[in-house]
Amino acid sequence: MNAKYPNLKSWEPLHLHKMDKKELIPVDGHKNLYRDKNSGAIVNCDTFEYSQYVKMRNDKKRKNDEIEQIKNDIEEIKSLLRDVLNGIKWNYIRNNR
Repeated sequence: MNAKYPNLKSWEPLHLHKMDKKELIPVDGHKNLYRDKNSGAIVNCDTFEYSQYVKMRNDKKRKNDEIEQIKNDIEEIKSLLRDVLNGIKWNYIRNNR
């Protein structure tokens, strides 16, 4: 149960809960598609499909975040390597004067 939306069923996406079910007209030949009387928009009420979309979106975001972290790690490694090489170069110059 959700305190903000007490009538929200655990499987029901919030965007469907906010809609007035009386305002939806079934689309012929499509069991999960409805037309919103007010806006004329087609609404997909397939909760499994919606949950799959949310999962896919979250997976994509997680992968993008991982890629960004790897890029940052590589930049840090490159910076440390430059510092090490500059230190070696400085020691070489100092010792060969």
